[in-house]
Amino acid sequence: MLGAERLTEIATEVARRHLGVGPRDVDRVVVEPTDFQGRDALRVTIVIAPGVEDRISGDAVIETLFQMRRRLAEAGDERPPTIQYASADEFAHHGGSEP
Repeated sequence: MLGAERLTEIATEVARRHLGVGPRDVDRVVVEPTDFQGRDALRVTIVIAPGVEDRISGDAVIETLFQMRRRLAEAGDERPPTIQYASADEFAHHGGSEP
C-alpha cells in the first residue's frame, strides 16, 4: 500500500489531468484510507472551485475513476478508489471531511 503523500499526489495529478476542467479548478484532493464502513479502501474527495460542477461531463467523471484506479494499481496499491466530489464551500461546511 502507498503512503498518504503518494496517494494524494497520484489522485491530484489524475483529477487535474482527466476531469476536463482547468488544473486550478481542482482546489484540492483528500484521500482517506478506509471506506465509510472502516474497511480497507481509498475514499477520494475531489474539491472543486465554485461553479466548476457545470463544466464536468459524465465521461470525464468515468475517465477520472478509470485512470485513478489504473494509476494506483500501477503504483502498487490495489485498493478500489471511491471518488466523491465537493465544492470548496461544501467541504468547509463539513469540517474538511466527507460532504
